[in-house]
Amino acid sequence: MIKHFLVVLSILFLSSCSQKETITVAPNKVKIIGLIANNTVESIQIIGKGRKVEIPVQKDGTFEKEIDAKNIENPYFTLYDGNNRASIYLDKGKYIKIFYDAKDFKNTLKFTGNGGATSQFFIERNKINSEAGFPQAKRLLALEKDEFEKELSKIEKKINDLLSNKNIEAKLVDNTKAYYKRLFTNLRAKYKGGSGAVGKNAMIGKPSPKFDNYENFDGTKTSLDDLKGNYVYIDIWATWCGPCKREIPYLQKLEEKFKGKNIKFVSISVDDARRNNGSRAKAKEKWKTMVKAKNMGGIQLFSDAGWESYFVRAFGVRSIPRFLLIDKEGNVLKTNALRPSNPNLEMYLNSLKGI
Repeated sequence: MIKHFLVVLSILFLSSCSQKETITVAPNKVKIIGLIANNTVESIQIIGKGRKVEIPVQKDGTFEKEIDAKNIENPYFTLYDGNNRASIYLDKGKYIKIFYDAKDFKNTLKFTGNGGATSQFFIERNKINSEAGFPQAKRLLALEKDEFEKELSKIEKKINDLLSNKNIEAKLVDNTKAYYKRLFTNLRAKYKGGSGAVGKNAMIGKPSPKFDNYENFDGTKTSLDDLKGNYVYIDIWATWCGPCKREIPYLQKLEEKFKGKNIKFVSISVDDARRNNGSRAKAKEKWKTMVKAKNMGGIQLFSDAGWESYFVRAFGVRSIPRFLLIDKEGNVLKTNALRPSNPNLEMYLNSLKGI
């Protein structure tokens, strides 16, 4: 009976601002109107960078306040009642209606009003992520191939449906689309690369994921297919990685010892914009500078998308340095090969057939 009453109460509250109702809000203001069922708090807070607004809550659970948004540069805030928190977007010149049951905040929180779409989007997006287990998505990766694709397609549709709401902040839509595009690409790469139901060792003996036209230090392009007929020992590294740099002298000695044999030594830099003030060009320049300064040999390549490269993600690379070994036919021999500093590596390479 109580549950039914709360449902009716929420419907009445959320629908009270119908299209016929006019709530006027000044261009540089945001109006917050709310109702908390089973309320036990005296106030809620709207907290943002350098800003905190306290909103008193009446005994019946209602609250209302008009916030001055004139000097708000970042409209992304947090709604907090002392026990629960949620993201809220303050859309200037609009009103937001908030309803939730204090006994079940997670499942009852809802934002409406002509300024509530972006805040409600956060709730729906978080539900999708939680159900799917993003970003790791172990449940999805454990499915058989057809089911994996079927589930991923369903989730893609849910996200696209959410983003079709024209009232969601435009920049957020663009950023979200880009995020999920990367996420879905990486998940498919991980599944194909052996992180799916067939197990991590499934890559061994199978055709290697490929990289196409990675930029060489000398400005030319190299693809994995260009190296067929040779064993390929691959070092995935970055200029900022201490352990990576410690392996360089050992790798140089190894290259010298195997000169003229059927093996190519390839180093792939995953330097990217994130550690270079948002500049991919700066990342590339750092890479070139270090390759030259350390007189690095072998084939020096710059990943087409840093950590987000298909090739890097396909091997599930989450830490560096990481070493891979591909056989002469282009099949995976080792997904986590010995490091150059390991004295057993030279002996192992010499044991390979036809090297």
